[in-house]
Amino acid sequence: MTTTLAYRLQNAAKGTYPTEAAAVIITRALNGRLITKLAPAIDDQPTEDMAFINWNIAVCDGLLSGGERRLVAIAASLATRRQINLAEDLTGLDDTNASIVLDALAHALRTRRR
Repeated sequence: MTTTLAYRLQNAAKGTYPTEAAAVIITRALNGRLITKLAPAIDDQPTEDMAFINWNIAVCDGLLSGGERRLVAIAASLATRRQINLAEDLTGLDDTNASIVLDALAHALRTRRR
């Protein structure tokens, strides 16, 4: 189920680099476990082969640890253009998750050629 849900999130994000980057963080961080913890905030639409995150619910989820909240805050900032203090949100992340975030940020800064 998680793999299918990850695919649907990524499918819904296609076409906008910051949103694609947010989907990458949510689907890859914590070895894919973050997407499972965010299930209550995800609107899964299997008939349309897409899924969407309600960022207001995701950011306020009281069941997330501090590191999980920071990852969600970074992803939400990319998807919704919310301002965050990136230095604070990167603090305490392990190397693997920090690398996922930095790769996602680099992806978000790309522009589409027409």
